[in-house]
Amino acid sequence: MKRKGLLAACAFAVFCVGAYPSVELNANWTFTREDPAGAKAPTLEEMSAILDFMGRELATTRTPPPVRADVPDFAYAHADFDAAAWKTVRVPHDFGVDESFSITNAFYDAYLRGIGVGWYRKRVRIEGDMLKVLKSGGKVFFESNGAMSFAMVWINGSFVGGWPYGYTPFRCDLTPHLKADGENLLAVRVHNLPDSSRWYTGAGLYRKCRLVAYPADHIIPGTLFIRTPEVTRDYATVKITYEMSKRGRQEKSFRVKNPRLWDIDDPYLYTVDVEGERVRYGIRMIGFYPDERGFQLNGRRVQLQGVCLHHDFGVLGAAYNHATMKRRLLLLKEAGVNAIRSSHNQSDPDLLDLCDELGLLFKNEHLDQWSMKKHGNDYHRLFDRWAERDLRAFMRCDRNHPCVILWSLGNEITESHRDLPLYTKNARFLNRIAHEEDTTRPTCCANDSQRGVDTNDYVRVTDVFGYNYQPSRYKWFRENHPEVPVFGSEVICLGSTRGEYFFPVQTNYLHSVKREANEKVTSYGFQATGYDLQGFWTPDCEWKFEDSEPSYMGGFTWSGIDYLGGPGNSMQRRKKPNYLDPKRQKKALEEVKQYGYCLSGPHGCTAGFIDTAGFKKDRFYLYQARWRPDLPMAHVLPHWNWTDAACEDGTIGRVGKKTPVFVYTSGDEVELFVNGKPQGRIKAKPFEYRFMFMDVVYEPGVVTAVAYKNGKEWARGTVKTTGPAAKI
Repeated sequence: MKRKGLLAACAFAVFCVGAYPSVELNANWTFTREDPAGAKAPTLEEMSAILDFMGRELATTRTPPPVRADVPDFAYAHADFDAAAWKTVRVPHDFGVDESFSITNAFYDAYLRGIGVGWYRKRVRIEGDMLKVLKSGGKVFFESNGAMSFAMVWINGSFVGGWPYGYTPFRCDLTPHLKADGENLLAVRVHNLPDSSRWYTGAGLYRKCRLVAYPADHIIPGTLFIRTPEVTRDYATVKITYEMSKRGRQEKSFRVKNPRLWDIDDPYLYTVDVEGERVRYGIRMIGFYPDERGFQLNGRRVQLQGVCLHHDFGVLGAAYNHATMKRRLLLLKEAGVNAIRSSHNQSDPDLLDLCDELGLLFKNEHLDQWSMKKHGNDYHRLFDRWAERDLRAFMRCDRNHPCVILWSLGNEITESHRDLPLYTKNARFLNRIAHEEDTTRPTCCANDSQRGVDTNDYVRVTDVFGYNYQPSRYKWFRENHPEVPVFGSEVICLGSTRGEYFFPVQTNYLHSVKREANEKVTSYGFQATGYDLQGFWTPDCEWKFEDSEPSYMGGFTWSGIDYLGGPGNSMQRRKKPNYLDPKRQKKALEEVKQYGYCLSGPHGCTAGFIDTAGFKKDRFYLYQARWRPDLPMAHVLPHWNWTDAACEDGTIGRVGKKTPVFVYTSGDEVELFVNGKPQGRIKAKPFEYRFMFMDVVYEPGVVTAVAYKNGKEWARGTVKTTGPAAKI
């Protein structure tokens, strides 16, 4: 790829309507925790060795020598085992949310028991079109969009495969052991190890799975790739390559006249027939440039207004839910979001389908660890043997989505802090594989290290350079590496709790955050997440640097939506509690003395501008004001029910006390009124993104903000004191 401008004009495709008979395996699974009594659980290394025969065709660059381990003879995998006492569940299923929170569980698991062994069993019959395909020489596969983790699959007591990494889709050939004319017992074991992730992963068959019958000669999954080597306004040349299981590599091409380009405002998708498969694809052009052109979509500059997104759904756990995800994406679009970053793993394929349909760009991220650990049982223990297989499988699964614009090979990798030569070596290894799989999109990593990653050879390993939380380096980077595009791979980290406001209001950026006894953080929005680490930024700080550097192409805010698990040093806060409530602080210190840590802590990260229940926080409107400047809007905070509130001075009620009012608006001027009385009029200034009326004195009633734009009224926002409850 050329450094001066990374440009690709491409069509991308996903299967839309399958010609291959399939059955979704959703209902009537039986489930239990733990292995049979007396069974010896295989270790991580043994599970990796048991599964080592899977995906070896993907390991072509650095092929590890084969290893073997005996498959345990688990009674639960036998067809004649009586599982009548097991629980009936529906897949997708996350067994981590089957039990209540417990403070004795790990904080990075959100105090849920999402670790340990889980067993699933389901009886299936091969019928109809699937049976016809099987009897005519075809094969039947079990396919999973991902199982957390170290999935092992049996059919009728025979072990057929699985996959270690819980985010990678996989398939297992059931054919040699199937009963074509009878009932078959499908059994799946998962083992989610403790201390394996920095966030809540979920556990079990948390993504969809199915049976698929493939004819004797079929498209090998993952080999289909649709590209457009030439795109103009008049026509697009479409080139399709794929592998047939018997006929081998196939190619065909055609032209689309006057193509309707896939875009964030018009996500148009075509369909084409490939060997009987109806395949959906989009045509679009992308480019990444180190100068004022920034990121280009279909020949115009588009600023990346992105958010990072973890894969759990709050109280629903990590079991994938199409309706919930679509609702979330629509809320994010309402805020002005145009790009999603998968954090920090392969997403469910349905998320990418939705982004294709809704016109959301996608920064597709693969790993949170390489060969050096963050946690004792994380991916570093799989990297040498599985990294190539997982990366190729990841890219082949997702490279046909028009929404995908970037491949992120890793996030905040430990090597970048501890061993820069090893970081560079591993990055070259992964980058080479990525370019072998897809030359139409650039690569990047999310770099948070300040130990020289932007001053040595690493800068030129990936195609685009990503900074995490280092906006003060944007201008320096452009001046010192004028040939390398740069963006914010992760920006802004600001905690808040919807509807909670602390006084006095601090308008200076705070690293160290005092919390309410129930772990709440003020929604006025000038405090970091409370990680007590340097380097996290408020929107105001980040945007000032962004707006000062014309070549900056945007970035991905941490995060769009609150999520379960972490944050990283919650245990440090539990050992050194810092509560606002003196009674809670005293009790916390007593708990530390007795147990070594206090018996409370955050269940997740509150850095989103939407909470885990899908409700908008105040900061939703701060982003909307910036990202949708043509939308007339004005949002007023805080709420106006302070008559009986406990105050910071120990008194009750804020009547007569200063209660600052903030207004977030796409206008350029705001006038504020309390019960019709003017409180002042503020004009926007450079590098200021909020209208702050700091001297408002509370009195019950109505607060009205009138926003103006170019001297004319633009929008109004109000908050008012609620009356007594009328009905419950």
